[in-house]
Amino acid sequence: MRAQIGRTLAIDLGARRTGLAVCDALGIAIRTLPAVHSRSDAERLAGVLAAIREESVERVLIGLPLHMDGGESAGARDARTFGAALEAQQSGLPIEFADERLTTVEAAELLTSSGVRGERQRERIDSAAAAVLLRAWIEGRRTALRQEAATDGESELEVVEPAPEQDLRPSEGGRRGRDLARRRSRRS
Repeated sequence: MRAQIGRTLAIDLGARRTGLAVCDALGIAIRTLPAVHSRSDAERLAGVLAAIREESVERVLIGLPLHMDGGESAGARDARTFGAALEAQQSGLPIEFADERLTTVEAAELLTSSGVRGERQRERIDSAAAAVLLRAWIEGRRTALRQEAATDGESELEVVEPAPEQDLRPSEGGRRGRDLARRRSRRS
């Protein structure tokens, strides 16, 4: 039996841009979606609801910005308020919250190492942070499933592992892509 993660939409909330990423049902492929640009909570909610419909998701994961000591920030309260508004519109769809500390930093490092800088990076950073959040959540869920299977003595559970460095970086075609691939293989 394969442990299903379910099509999950990860959300990195922002005042002007809200990053989105989605995974497949097995949690193997993670794909960033265009950020939702909004000037109001209603616009942001409408944009996220549209993504939920378009991507046929089974669960929503909302990033919870916590302080480094683990305490909730004002942003965390905003995330919980957004989650409640989303739940009111999408009753029945499971909504979870996950610690998003340092996801933007990691996303910036991934984009920079891929050669994405300046305005292009600003445009992609929020959705890349959502992908980092989703990847961490999937890894945590797989660990929990492994532990559960070990304690239950269930030997039939097959947890599908993703390939390292999934679809978090923008694809690069042509000569530039080959150069990036060569540099990465030399580092290995």
